[in-house]
Amino acid sequence: MEKEKRISINFRLGQIETQQFALIEEYYKEGEEVKFSIAFNSRSNKDKRVFSVNAKITFDQGSNIFMIIDVACHFIIEEPDWKKLTQKNGSIVLPKDFVAHLAALTAGTARGILHAKTESTKYNQYFLPPVNVAAMIKGDVTL
Repeated sequence: MEKEKRISINFRLGQIETQQFALIEEYYKEGEEVKFSIAFNSRSNKDKRVFSVNAKITFDQGSNIFMIIDVACHFIIEEPDWKKLTQKNGSIVLPKDFVAHLAALTAGTARGILHAKTESTKYNQYFLPPVNVAAMIKGDVTL
């Protein structure tokens, strides 16, 4: 069995957006169990070589979501590497490991924004714990 060839992909973080932050205080009940969930979405702009990853995190107590944060990180892939990722049919294939890396960077960015938004409040006790992002990314992403 042949090992998959790893390629180096150079990129930079072009922009960070807090697309949503909401605290719904009337849904929060002191002392009740709190759960969180995280979901990732992505989009791209092939003309600008941008691949964007969204991390949406919610904190809930049962069916009541009391805190939401949605963060997007827009990554610009260097032109020579973008060309390496381009297939003959014009589609772009981003390797799973690379997408997982960008998702982990986005989760870390969301973690910091969440801390800053809740600092000096009772909600600062709720933070995004480490998550195994690689397990959440199921395969290569084709654009």
